[in-house]
Amino acid sequence: MGDKGSSSESLLNSEKDELLPSRSKYSSTRSAWTFWLVYTTAVVVLGSSFQFGFGTTCMNAPEKNIKDYFRKYGTFTELMWSTAVAIFAVGGMFGSVIGQIIANFLGSKRTLLLNNIPAIIGSLMIFSSYYAKGPALLIIGRLIFGFNNGINTAVAPVYLSEIAPIRIRGALGVLNQFGIVTGMLVGYILGLKEVLGTDTGWPYLLGFGFLVAMLQLFTLPFCPRSPRYLLLKLNKEPETVEALIKLRGTSDVSEDIEEMRGEQENHLREEKVSVLRLVQIKELRKPLVISVVLQLAQQFSGINAVFYYSTSIFASAGVKEGRVASVFVGVTSLVMTAVTVKVVEVMGRRSLLLFGQAGMFVFYAVMTISFRFEDLSGMNYVSVVATLLTVTFFQLGPGPIPWFITAELFSQGPRPAAVAIAGVVNWLANFIVGLVFPSMQAALTPYTFLVFMVLVAFFFVFTLIYVPETKGRTIEQITSHFKADSEEPNGVHVVYERDHNN
Repeated sequence: MGDKGSSSESLLNSEKDELLPSRSKYSSTRSAWTFWLVYTTAVVVLGSSFQFGFGTTCMNAPEKNIKDYFRKYGTFTELMWSTAVAIFAVGGMFGSVIGQIIANFLGSKRTLLLNNIPAIIGSLMIFSSYYAKGPALLIIGRLIFGFNNGINTAVAPVYLSEIAPIRIRGALGVLNQFGIVTGMLVGYILGLKEVLGTDTGWPYLLGFGFLVAMLQLFTLPFCPRSPRYLLLKLNKEPETVEALIKLRGTSDVSEDIEEMRGEQENHLREEKVSVLRLVQIKELRKPLVISVVLQLAQQFSGINAVFYYSTSIFASAGVKEGRVASVFVGVTSLVMTAVTVKVVEVMGRRSLLLFGQAGMFVFYAVMTISFRFEDLSGMNYVSVVATLLTVTFFQLGPGPIPWFITAELFSQGPRPAAVAIAGVVNWLANFIVGLVFPSMQAALTPYTFLVFMVLVAFFFVFTLIYVPETKGRTIEQITSHFKADSEEPNGVHVVYERDHNN
């Protein structure tokens, strides 16, 4: 182990001497946003993150048309409909686990490239279900398309985190959410009656993911591989420097190399952590709990009830043009995510989480009041505005931050297992909300969102007490914060010391 570390250090120093001029010449003046960083981010965001958002909303607007198709060619029940919507999350749950396993062997870039295959297969099955007159084919296609999106949600944020300079890592993490909300908006717009939200147009709407997958297949091969994967997993220093120079637009990549060196030293000392070991290691329990609870906070905030069923929610509140109102949900998500890209590195992750959760609590209360008194003049407009403001606060923090903060809380060794667990929890909670909400709505209307108010209040308190700020801190600094909490009084970390002696 020591020889390997010495060899790595020697090679890195050699590469640095040959390729890296003085940092001070560039670091204060050069822009973090280079052509290849922007290109790679765009390919990942619009090719992977987009698919998740589109899959979330594409069945929302044409709900009536697809239900009529189910009635015509199968036995329709509300459970069948909610299953067709929510099974997307079941596929996502399996994909989120398998995605990190594949990425550990192939790297993030190659995993995302191969992941376009299930997107193509799933999209073609959903499209073909209309002509095959088989609702079951649609449901299976949604499952496979969900599998693709599970891999996307597990791998794309990690890839973005690994190619990002420290000072804009949060911004790239939020751009992952920007791709998601862009996909959501496209799903809402294409679902309008004037576009593809018709009895004959919805198969083309649901099959749109095919075109997105084909586009990424042709554009992703030009992107550089993850520098962190090349150095920390494959120990290929020259390729690491080459990828960094391409991404940073300069030969001065000493800052990135130094950060990764620190992580590499820890990586060489620590074992690869499995899911089972992750829950056993004391210093990793707290960041794991934080990651899991933030994923639950994202889904159990109830926002996917809005994203999946906003058209029927607005209809029950007396809004005549529910599909048009749903488009405004997508527009609001897109605008607020763009705002968050700008403010996440100013306000920080924790502050945005708290601010967003507080706002959601307030406007869930307004939504409930507007639903309760829907017969009063103008209350239908109040319900729409309150819903849009709820989405606004969600996209400020509770929406984008859980996706990338998990990658920030863990070093290279335990990160794949942590991301896998967080992904499973997120998708499982997503499935529960998607499956249960129609029954909740039928049983609790107009007080349905009181349930989510209570949950949001709980998550606010948890965030306030336990979630640390990660803005502007390296991965090593963040993980050291949790190590300090778990060390014995003599400063020796017992768990890892024992692991190495064994």
